[in-house]
Amino acid sequence: DTAWRKALKPVTRKQSTEVGRQREVYLSFAEREALLQALQTIEPSLVPLVRSMCLLPLRPGACANLYVGDFDGKRLIVRSDKAHAGRVLFLPESTAKFFRTHCQRKLPSAPIFSRLDGSQWSKDSWKKPIRKAATAANLSTDTVAYTLRHSVITDLVDAGVPVTQIALLSGTSVRMIEQNYAKLTSDMSVRALGALVSE
Repeated sequence: DTAWRKALKPVTRKQSTEVGRQREVYLSFAEREALLQALQTIEPSLVPLVRSMCLLPLRPGACANLYVGDFDGKRLIVRSDKAHAGRVLFLPESTAKFFRTHCQRKLPSAPIFSRLDGSQWSKDSWKKPIRKAATAANLSTDTVAYTLRHSVITDLVDAGVPVTQIALLSGTSVRMIEQNYAKLTSDMSVRALGALVSE
């Protein structure tokens, strides 16, 4: 009965500002690799989970809640997510290979990405290592796990993938993609405006 016993609290100006800053941070492929390299030293067991966030446009919690039984070798079922749970993602071979590797010798009920003791990762357990890794890699101090989702979705927009497809893959609405993720990177701006230049 928690849903109706506890009154909802409005988002504070500080929280709203922090979320806004985090969504403005974009990590390039090279910066994501730098983050992963730093994590290899700080918290090696977290690397596979963070790598999965670099390969899929999922929310961090959705990646952490993927189970071996959700993957059949080619298809991945996203059963737990903020929205659009139960959607099926058909993975490219390189991504499928990564998932097959991390599903080996595990029971269907086991999380694909787990901590050293076999327990699931959570926001409280990945937050500090990612912050430390971002600092070690000289990345923005506003870098958080969600930054990877934002970066991946920005890459999909940059690659020209239709917004409707991106919305389906990432489990959000077209409106949210347009509002929060379809930001211009410097390369995108140069390419777009270059089309207006006559030879």
